[in-house]
Amino acid sequence: MKRLWIEADKLGQWHGYFGVHECWQDHGAGLLLTLAHGAGYPFDVFPLKAMHSWGEFRMKAKGYDLLAMNVRSWRYIYARRAAEIFKQVNPGAQVWVGGMHATVALDEMLAVPEFDVIVSREAEQTWLDLLQSGGSEQRVIIGKGVSDLDSLPFVDRELWPHTPGDEWPLEGPGGWGPGKRALTMITGRRCPWQCHFCYPAEASHFGLPRRRSVGNVLAEINESKARWGEFGTVLFHDSEFLMNRQWLEEFIDRYPRETPARPFWASCRADMIVKWPDLVRALRDDCHWHCFSIGLESGSQKVLDIMHKQTTVEQNAAAIEMVNEMVSRAEEKREQPPVIFANIMLGVPGEEPKDAIATMRMMGSIKRVIPSVSFFTPYPGSVLGDKLIAEGRSLDTHKQYLRFSDEAKVRGVDYDFYIGLMRGRYDREIGFSVPRLLAAQGSAGETLG
Repeated sequence: MKRLWIEADKLGQWHGYFGVHECWQDHGAGLLLTLAHGAGYPFDVFPLKAMHSWGEFRMKAKGYDLLAMNVRSWRYIYARRAAEIFKQVNPGAQVWVGGMHATVALDEMLAVPEFDVIVSREAEQTWLDLLQSGGSEQRVIIGKGVSDLDSLPFVDRELWPHTPGDEWPLEGPGGWGPGKRALTMITGRRCPWQCHFCYPAEASHFGLPRRRSVGNVLAEINESKARWGEFGTVLFHDSEFLMNRQWLEEFIDRYPRETPARPFWASCRADMIVKWPDLVRALRDDCHWHCFSIGLESGSQKVLDIMHKQTTVEQNAAAIEMVNEMVSRAEEKREQPPVIFANIMLGVPGEEPKDAIATMRMMGSIKRVIPSVSFFTPYPGSVLGDKLIAEGRSLDTHKQYLRFSDEAKVRGVDYDFYIGLMRGRYDREIGFSVPRLLAAQGSAGETLG
């Protein structure tokens, strides 16, 4: 049997300009490919990002018996088209799909007749069962994962296609940390919080929160260095890094002693920074936490409450001030200062201009910032997303599910105001140049000071 794995995504992103996200490995897909390879079921792997056209994919897809894809919501339209073409050139072949979209929007997956097997939820064990049996009589399968994440193998990054540049099989940090190469990792599954722009999608897909042991995480860091050479940054792509105090204390103790202790990027909530300031300072001082990706979201308490973020504007301010103090100390010592990757969400239904202006002022208080500004997007599987979709207010009629701040997402939201805000129309009221601040988006961190 000839097997093909497709990273379903926008065509041609590796040609011309491409950014850091376009070259990162998909860890979910990488794990499934590693399991398949280890069990004796090898796959050819094609990224659509490397192809110029669907015609090129049509040529490359000929002669395969199986196509498998991990379908995230923003990849759905590409997975659908890839399956259509694959079936046209390979009559009688099978298409297996899984991933988050199969959990949160099963109706959309069922609407694609080319999807022969649809697996919802995490499914490492189901994946191996399917490979061993060669398929399933059931079209929809509730996946079976593993309870102990340490039982899973480390991702074999060489199974992923060779990306542009010389970072492969590792990745570039993209300005989120020092060095030319980065190691991306995931230490756990499932965010335990209930923010309504996301929840309960991860809860539905992953079930109970779980985390790999500290020893297991450190072992992968060291093995990656031994196999693939030096890297300057570690990117922990967990939904929330600041969970489980005991785990963090062990990490702080062992990371500097047992690994190269490279600077790292990690996501966190403002309230957790305020709750555990001692751990946060130790993670910075002893473990070189360089980029704090903080889910600030808004500078308005009203909007935070609409989101059910369960944080306060005072906690946002305190978290920013703590990192600002770290910046000042580092600058005094002529050391590389930390930076805040500021996750900001505009356009939440119910937000008023004064709320958005307060958010910009909050972001302007950060000494060194990488702005990450998005428009609220009604994702299926989330409380707010499902509500707005059911009310017919979602404008995402093409099922693209992209959160970027370049197009309208929800009927009734004044996007002309937000475009003007980002173009500087309200700079006098805000007190600084918003376009200048946003120019740092995706960079290594800028300061307005």
